[in-house]
Amino acid sequence: MTYTAVRELIEENAMAERPTLWSRLRNGVSSIFATELPEPTTLEETINEQIASEKAKFTLTDDDITTFCVAIGDNNPIHRSDKYAKDYLATETKKVEKKIASGTHLNALAEAYLSEAIKAINDVWGVHLQLGGEDIKFKEYVHPGNQVYWQVIDCKETANGANLEIEGRIGSKTGALAVELKADLVRDIQKLVQRTLKPTWRNDYVFTKNQLEFFYSCIGEKPKREVPLAYLVAFMTVSMLDRSLGIERVPEGVNREMKFSFYKRAQFGNLDGNQDYGHVDVEFFLREVKDLTTKGMGYKYTLDALCLQTHEPLVTGTLVALTKNKIKL
Repeated sequence: MTYTAVRELIEENAMAERPTLWSRLRNGVSSIFATELPEPTTLEETINEQIASEKAKFTLTDDDITTFCVAIGDNNPIHRSDKYAKDYLATETKKVEKKIASGTHLNALAEAYLSEAIKAINDVWGVHLQLGGEDIKFKEYVHPGNQVYWQVIDCKETANGANLEIEGRIGSKTGALAVELKADLVRDIQKLVQRTLKPTWRNDYVFTKNQLEFFYSCIGEKPKREVPLAYLVAFMTVSMLDRSLGIERVPEGVNREMKFSFYKRAQFGNLDGNQDYGHVDVEFFLREVKDLTTKGMGYKYTLDALCLQTHEPLVTGTLVALTKNKIKL
């Protein structure tokens, strides 16, 4: 059954009586999540209804935010100190009273929800799609105690798979929009175009089994041996933070947007054969710097990034961040 046929079947079911075909679809997907589903009317509603509620609604605690930063080596004080976040992030029109969750933490939560959405799509559509890339924008700060409500808002067929849009809102499905994510689901991972430019800088990172367990606990997931794609994205953003150290050696900046393509997952054991450790390299290529100080916004950096393991590309992407001070590159 094609994607278009599935969508038409789901949407027509709200008006026409097709109990046998519809029941087959509902029962097949419901068995995965062990939950009885109501009668949704669109493909997007069907996907949302099939995903377990604990994935759709996740409340971030103070410990979650702190532990996540420890797991990925993020020392930005806006994620660790209420006072610093209040002083650094406050503007004439916006007050901030508490520290905020990092963009990479929100991206990890989004990926956990996204993985369940992909399973539901694959089951309904009868194919095997995987995450090929994502474009994520951060719209509102998320603080300790905030519940993020995730939902699929659009799903469209493409030549190589589908485009899926999800959003994370604070408190409820109609709350303040915190995160927008557009995912490219593909049947076949595209080959990476060979890079020719010399990187502006490089960093390397070692990750451990214990760090990965901390990472999973902060997004409400059971520990797995698999290295999440969001974990690699976190290394890439932390690498940029390492370059933003000011006179007082304190990292600064706010992540505004990330866009990534995924090629391969990282593996343990590439560091002296030890299966409890893994190693990746990150390369950055400066694309653009905009001086926005006259507008009271500091500096806007756009950088292309590449994450590799044993010289094999794992992730490529673009990061956009704002800093109060100019970064020395």
